[in-house]
Amino acid sequence: MKKHFIQNSLTKTILTALAAAATLLVPALGQADTSWVNGGNWADNGDNFQDGVIYPNGIISTTTATQAAAVADKVANDDIALGINFERIGINPATITSNWPVVQAYVNELIADGMYVDLACWDGSDKDGIINNFSAWQSMWQTVDGVYKNNTMVYFEAFNEPHGYTTANLLNNVYAPFLSFITKSDDHLILDGTGYASDVTAVGADSRFNGCKLGIHIYPTWGSYTTESAWESSLTTHVGSYASRTIMTEMGAPSLSGLDYDVASSDVDVCFIRGISQECRTLSMGFVYWPAHRANDGFTLYGTPGGVVSNPSLVDRLQYGWNFFTAASIWGAVDFTVIDQTDYSVFRPSNQGWYVQPSGNPTLYGASTDVVVPADYNGTGQSQRAVWRPSTGDWYIYPSLNPTHFGTTGDIPVPGDYLGTGKAQFAVFRPSNGTWYINGGSIIQWGTNGDIPVPGFYNGDGKLDMAVFRPSNSKWYVYGGQQTVFGTNGDIPVPGDYMGIGKTQLATWRPSNATWYVNGGTNVQFGVAGDVPVPGDYSRSGFTQLATWRPSNNTWSVNGLTSVTWGTTGDVPLPLPYAIRHYSLGYSN
Repeated sequence: MKKHFIQNSLTKTILTALAAAATLLVPALGQADTSWVNGGNWADNGDNFQDGVIYPNGIISTTTATQAAAVADKVANDDIALGINFERIGINPATITSNWPVVQAYVNELIADGMYVDLACWDGSDKDGIINNFSAWQSMWQTVDGVYKNNTMVYFEAFNEPHGYTTANLLNNVYAPFLSFITKSDDHLILDGTGYASDVTAVGADSRFNGCKLGIHIYPTWGSYTTESAWESSLTTHVGSYASRTIMTEMGAPSLSGLDYDVASSDVDVCFIRGISQECRTLSMGFVYWPAHRANDGFTLYGTPGGVVSNPSLVDRLQYGWNFFTAASIWGAVDFTVIDQTDYSVFRPSNQGWYVQPSGNPTLYGASTDVVVPADYNGTGQSQRAVWRPSTGDWYIYPSLNPTHFGTTGDIPVPGDYLGTGKAQFAVFRPSNGTWYINGGSIIQWGTNGDIPVPGFYNGDGKLDMAVFRPSNSKWYVYGGQQTVFGTNGDIPVPGDYMGIGKTQLATWRPSNATWYVNGGTNVQFGVAGDVPVPGDYSRSGFTQLATWRPSNNTWSVNGLTSVTWGTTGDVPLPLPYAIRHYSLGYSN
C-alpha cells in the first residue's frame, strides 16, 4: 500500500475547521453514547509501563517542544486519514515532572489538528496494577488538571488496568479520591473497569461515578473464540448495561502477519476484530485501537509517524466498527491502487483500455459499448474493474469472462453497498418506472423518468441510500430521508462528503460559472466551463475534494494539489459515476 500524501497548506485549513466543529460536536450531542470515539493509541516504542518518562512513538529524550508538535502533526495526518479522531497517550508522574512542556506541545498540536486526546496514567515497570506513589500520582493529575480542566478536547483516564486492586479498594481508595481532587467535568473522566479493565459493570454500578465514562480493554488472548458471535457475546457480558458510557480504550490484533480481516474465517484474530468491531457498532460504543502508532509492535497500524499502514484489511474492519466511511468509498470509489484514494483514471472505449495513473500500460477489459461500473464487489477494500452490458443486462467483473445477469436494456447501473455487507451489490435504476432493483435486496419504486439517480451515505448508517436529483425542480429525494431543493436546472449533481463527517452532502457543480455548491458549506469557484467535475479523495484526506477533468487538454485539477495530465480525447473519466455523467454530460460508457 502506497503512503498517502496530504498537501500541508490545504490540510491545515481543513483540520482547523474540523477542530472548531469537533469542539461543538460532543456537547451538542449531550454524549448520548460514545459512538463518536474513533480512537488510536500513540504509544512508547519500548513500553508505556515505565518508571521514567513515556516517549510516544517519534518522540525521544532530546525532542524539543517545536519538534514534538511537528511529530504530533504527522500523527494527526496519519490518523485522520483513517478516520481516527481520538488519540490516547500514556503519561505517568515522571513524564509530567520531567517532560511537561514537550507533552503540552504534542497534546496541543493534536488538539489544533482537530483531535480529541485521552491522557491515560500508566503503571510503572513492575506492572502490578497498583499506583506506586499515590502522592506523586495525585500531584501529576493536579498539574494536568491545572492546564486542561476546561478543555473539552481532553479526557483524563485515571489509571490504566488497575488489576492489583480489589473492587472495593479501587472504588473507594482510587476513584473516589480522584474525583475529589480533579476539577475537570466528570463526563471527561474515564475510569477503567476492574481487573485488566476487562469488566466495567462494578464501576458502572457505583452511583458516585454516574457522570464518568468507563474504560474497557479486550484482546484475542482473553477468550480465544473462533466465532464472531462468541466475541460479540463476551463483550456484551463485560459491558453490561453501561455501553452508552463505555469507551473501549484498548483493543488490537496482529497487523503484520498477513491476515485478511475482510474475509470471515475461524481464525481467532480475524473473529476477534470482526466480532468486536461489529458489537461496538451495534452498541454505539466507541473504541480505541492498540496501537495506532508504535514501532516494534506486531499489532501496530503505523510503525512510525508518516509511515505506511501495515494492514489495510484491518483498517477496513476498524472503520466499519467506527461507522466511518471515507469520501472515496462514499463516492463509489475508483481506488484501484490505494485503498480509499481516488485514482486519476479513465476508460478508453476505442481499445477497451482502463488507464490508471501513473501506469501507461492499460488493463483491457470490456467492449466499446459497455458501461464502466468500477466498485468493490469482492469486499477487498478496493475497486474492481467491471462493466455492465446494456444490450444484455450482464455484469462482468475483471478478470472473469463469465457474466452475471441483472437488469435489462434501458436500465441505469447504480452499484453500491445498499445492504451494508462491505461489498457492492449489482443494482439498477429503471427510468421507465422509477424503480430500484438491488441484487439480494428489495425492489423499491423511488423516483420517476427524468430523475438522475444519486445514491449516497446520506444518513451515515453504513448502507448506501437510494436517492434521485430531479432537474425539473432542482429537488433531491433521499429514500427514507430528506427532500430538499438544492441547485438549479442545468447543475450537475456531485454529492460527496466534502465536510469529512462520514455522511454524504448534497452538492452541485454549475457549468455556467464553474462553481461548486455544497449544502451547508461554502460556494467555491473551481474549474472552467467545459470541464467535467470529478470529485473524490485524491490524497486520502478523509473528505471529498473539488476536482475537474478538462477534456480539451486532459488535465486533472484537484483543489490544493498539483495538476495532473492523464487521458486523451474520447476517454471516460471514471471518478464521476455513470448515472451522472450519462444524464448530465451525455456519456454512453
